[in-house]
Amino acid sequence: MTLRQGLLIKVAIIAGALLLALLAEGCSTAPAPSTSSQAGADSSKPYGSLTVAGYFGPGMPDPQLGADAGHYGINATLYDSLVELSLEGQPRPGIAERWEIAPDGMTHTFYLRKGVKFHNGDELTAADSKFSLERMLAPEDTYFGAGLRGWIASVEAKDDYTVVLRLKKPSFDLLDTFANMGGVAAVLPKKYIEEKGIDYFRKNPVGSGPWKFVSFEPGNKLVLEANEEHWRAVPKFKTLTSLNVPDEATRSAMLKTGELDMAEVAGDSAPGLKSAGIRLVNHQGGGRAMAYLFWDLDNPGKWALGDVKVRKALSLGIDRKELADKLYGGYATPRIMEAVSPGAFFFDANVLKPDPYDPEGAKKLIAEAGYSGGFDLKIWDRTDLDWSNYNQALAGYWRKVGVKVNLERIDFTSRLRPMLMAKPKAEEVYNSVFGVGSGGLSAMQFERMAITYHSKQAVFSNIRNPQLDELLDKVPTVRDPAEKKRLALEAAVLAKNEYAHLGVLNVASIVALGSKIGDFTPIAQIPYFGVSYATLTHPK
Repeated sequence: MTLRQGLLIKVAIIAGALLLALLAEGCSTAPAPSTSSQAGADSSKPYGSLTVAGYFGPGMPDPQLGADAGHYGINATLYDSLVELSLEGQPRPGIAERWEIAPDGMTHTFYLRKGVKFHNGDELTAADSKFSLERMLAPEDTYFGAGLRGWIASVEAKDDYTVVLRLKKPSFDLLDTFANMGGVAAVLPKKYIEEKGIDYFRKNPVGSGPWKFVSFEPGNKLVLEANEEHWRAVPKFKTLTSLNVPDEATRSAMLKTGELDMAEVAGDSAPGLKSAGIRLVNHQGGGRAMAYLFWDLDNPGKWALGDVKVRKALSLGIDRKELADKLYGGYATPRIMEAVSPGAFFFDANVLKPDPYDPEGAKKLIAEAGYSGGFDLKIWDRTDLDWSNYNQALAGYWRKVGVKVNLERIDFTSRLRPMLMAKPKAEEVYNSVFGVGSGGLSAMQFERMAITYHSKQAVFSNIRNPQLDELLDKVPTVRDPAEKKRLALEAAVLAKNEYAHLGVLNVASIVALGSKIGDFTPIAQIPYFGVSYATLTHPK
């Protein structure tokens, strides 16, 4: 969405915390079957159906080679990973029931749980894990693979239930990445893909996750059914239908009529839904509102955004509190930077602070940079996300400090993503802002910071800072927690001061629940609710 961004994600992506977990052996026990009851239903098995509002593109995603934040929820329903996140947002065993790191940090050994079955009945083994990890390391993987290729030398299936990773350089927390619940570290069925072909797999996906694929109408509807043999948690509902409903007003209307049982809604929709008797869950920390800046990195003087004073001026020109109150009904707070939130192990509120609203200061910096007469700036407004009001608000703030802003609607998959993947090379991308909101994680934040700000790992970034690269490379090799925290914080300060990605708001994820749903337990700081569908219960 970017080691690089979806992420997030919407991955996942758990520095410090997983280090502690990786140094000890872990285990996970699947919960007992549901005891929910219904007249005529077998209370030990899933029953009933749910309809939720999701987001997905025109085709079923490939977890490793087609990463898109909008697909994270889908991936997490269908696939399991070696390492997962607990409901508290901390790492826990997944397909790997325990693991070991060699004292020199050069070898990581995963011991897989036995008896895990793919949806087609094949047993999941180390060969599947090796196959999936090597796909993740392939040059085609421009997401986490872009960073992992610099660390992982080889993957070995030592036996049917043991996977050994050998590294190019020491790391004691690199594998935090595997806890990403977005599915990029998913374990896929090697035999099925090799026999059927990748195109067939993408249309008829098979995983080992809590939900099984039934049908997919491109861009419209995805139907899943409960995996009654899942090793960890059998869903309480038999069928789950996810509808692509990007329009906020439509989501709200469908919740009120009962056409939707669950949906994420905006803050300004909350009062009306609440008065209609719709139950709301305020999931703090679920999203982030950002502005990604692009210019010609090889010729920064050619464009206004190539000057860090101009980039800082844009940050000072945003009234974050007013934006949170007026656009999000108070369900948002000022954000500091991309990929780093207060939940990060290295976060220090005395050092990392949101920029104040200072329009006069912004005008002064723009003038000092030689643009007192203003400059042209384009904001890309993605057609696949309902963020036009946010982008229009940014445009309004910046026009007040003398910037000539234009908004252009653009399709992300066919036009914008290819241009950004070029780092960017197309002139139309230069001197522009990619305004977007997407999930923010407190877990895995060092990894997300690395894949966002490292000049050789980032995909959608315009940063070239050798000192920052050196710090981002060094932190995973450090074992002392205090020194690791100090160096990671130093890297965060350098990254923020580049002003390549402006942190604007932390946006709460407000989840609306219909009468069919009893308990809903979202994973802490994870906005992709597909990972929590298996926790939904029937009303008591």
